[in-house]
Amino acid sequence: MKIVAGSTVTTVFEELGAANNDNAAWTTATVNLSQFAGQTIRILIETTDASGASLVEAGVDDVKITTP
Repeated sequence: MKIVAGSTVTTVFEELGAANNDNAAWTTATVNLSQFAGQTIRILIETTDASGASLVEAGVDDVKITTP
């Protein structure tokens, strides 16, 4: 997951996979975004495949942004 603030892009979370088939399962992650307090940001979520001829799927659900 990347945060875009103005023209700056910052990676705040990265999940790297292996060359195997993972069963579909939801998992949770918590990311501290306090360094962006007071700024207008965009959340950029990307998925890619480093090799060819395979299926890439990603899902994002129930995103919450809270203050401490």
